[in-house]
Parts: sequence; structure tokens; C-alpha cells
Amino acid sequence: MTFQFESLPSELFIHDIFPYLSLIDLNYAFVLLNRRFSKLVHLFLTAAVHHIHITSDIKWHEVEFTIGHVLPYLAENHQFKTLTICHPDLFSKFLTYAGRINKTHLNKIIVTPFIDIQFNDIIKFVSECFELNEMKLNVLTNSDSSWANGRKWTRWFETMQYTCQQNTLKKLEVCVWCINTNDAINFNPPLWNQEGIYRNNRNWKVQLKPGQEFDWRRARRYVEFSRSSQDFSALVRNQQNSHCILS
Repeated sequence: MTFQFESLPSELFIHDIFPYLSLIDLNYAFVLLNRRFSKLVHLFLTAAVHHIHITSDIKWHEVEFTIGHVLPYLAENHQFKTLTICHPDLFSKFLTYAGRINKTHLNKIIVTPFIDIQFNDIIKFVSECFELNEMKLNVLTNSDSSWANGRKWTRWFETMQYTCQQNTLKKLEVCVWCINTNDAINFNPPLWNQEGIYRNNRNWKVQLKPGQEFDWRRARRYVEFSRSSQDFSALVRNQQNSHCILS
């Protein structure tokens, strides 16, 4: 006798199966099956508050599906809480849909690969995350060298302090891979220490990582012939610990 999945009663799914699945699993596994399961999932999801956590152990295609087909259509009782991205293309897609996603409850963002995005896009995104408590990013200066401009960071940090966002954003760590050796500018010692920590908020850190061909001897030469040796102080810090991959 062939077992038919659809022959099971609806009550079994709602009370004995759905409670053990995440909102992402429910949408990915059941919503697209047919109209019956779509209605069952909708009925279950409207009954209580559901938290959404996109973690590093979720498969690529499930994250891609969630970004495009789940997050833009969240109900009021669906709270998007955490985002951990291990693929650079997925974060780019996430930013594309960010304007349609309710980010009110988002409190944690971790992006482990190096991503090539615009500095201003992140500023706008973070300004819309009112409960953001922690953010870790790895970025490249390929399309936007602003990531390695200390003055840009200082202005943004001053704005967040003015709007009291430092009360919620307790941890900010960004590793910037400088594609060109002259990308790093304006990280002046009065505001930044050698570890890339912002002196007015020691929980905010911007570390600069030189390119693969950038060595200590060349770094010294660039400093000696630069207009302001202070501009490169963060780039040529102790090279024994030049890696700043975020975990």
C-alpha cells in the first residue's frame, strides 16, 4: 500500500509537525506544494509570533528562496531577528530586497565573505535597523574606496552618536580589504588607535587589510613619500597580525 502524504489530516500538520519547523522550513517545504498546504501554513503562522533566524548552516538555495519569497512578505507577527551570510552574492541580493523587508526587529548581522558593495548603501540600511545590536562585515574597496576613508567613518559614527544609535549598536566590527595600497586615508591617531578602534566608542572597530602583494617594506616606502604619514597609520600597523577575517 502506497503511503500518500496528503491523506494525513490537517490537524496532524498543525499540531504535530509544523511546531517543530522554522518559518523558513515551512515556507520552503510546504507553501509551494499546493493550495491546501499553503492555507495550512498561513493558518499556523498567524496563530503566534514567529522569529526568523538566517544562520550559517542553512543551505544556499534555502537562503536565496527566503530572501526573495519570504522576507518581503512578512506578517506583523513575523519578526526577522538575525542574518548570517556565508555567500557574497546572497548579501547583494538581500540588499536589493532590503527596502521591502521589515527590519524593525533585526538585531544581528554577520557577513563572513568579503563583499563588494557601496559604503552609502550600508549606511542607509543600518539607519533603518532600529534594534541592531551587532554587525560584522568583510568588505572590499574594489567599487567603493570610501570603506578605507577614515573621515567617512568618523562622520557616520558621529551621526550615529548624535542619534543615540550607539545605545543599541553595541558591537560593530568591519574588516576592509584595500585593493589599492593608497586606498587607506584619514585614519588619524586622535580618533583611531592602531587596532582600528574608534576612540569615542571602543565597541566600534574598522580594521584595514592590505592586498596580497602589499608587504611591510613597501608599506614603509609609501608612508615615507606620502603627503601625510598619519593617513596610513591604520594600514601599516603591526604586520604580525594583519589578518582580520571575522568569525
